[in-house]
Amino acid sequence: MRRVSAPRLPCLIFLAAAPLALLILPLVARAEEPMLALRQFDGEDAIYAVSEIDQVVFEGDSLLVLRPGASEGYALASITRIEFLWGFSDVTDPEDAAHLLKAMRLFQNKPNPFTPVTRIGFELAQAGRVELGIYSVDGRLVRTLVDEERLAGSHEVIWDGRDAEGKKVAGGVYFYKLAAPGIAESRRMILLP
Repeated sequence: MRRVSAPRLPCLIFLAAAPLALLILPLVARAEEPMLALRQFDGEDAIYAVSEIDQVVFEGDSLLVLRPGASEGYALASITRIEFLWGFSDVTDPEDAAHLLKAMRLFQNKPNPFTPVTRIGFELAQAGRVELGIYSVDGRLVRTLVDEERLAGSHEVIWDGRDAEGKKVAGGVYFYKLAAPGIAESRRMILLP
């Protein structure tokens, strides 16, 4: 009686697929946590575990993803969509993602350059103590515009080009800095003489 051997092809497929499965398994397991995906025009997607992100910051025309020991920047114009994997956000405007990521956002003052007044807008993802100050180029505090508890949401403050004593300051470059719990951001503005 002749022994008939089983086909070897399924065994070979299993042996070839086992190492591949070991490589893919950590990726599948990791996908159980929420992920942030930045979809870009060039097809290069950036995907981050939300737990690994310290902060997402809008800096001019860029979106910065800050992680422990690393940061990556993306031009806002290159981002087509921001998604949260395992539950899509339907965010079509990258700037709208600030609310979803609990990010604080400090806007560029308008108008800039300005004389005699300008508006400074900011968004807070959560309520808390907020400080907004105007600083000279040498780092001296010129005036504190906000130093109080604020609710989450959009806010706007007007600066009239005056210091803490109510005196008109000289034309030039000034910086405004927004500080909230765990976050600080600043921008530059020009006061015309």
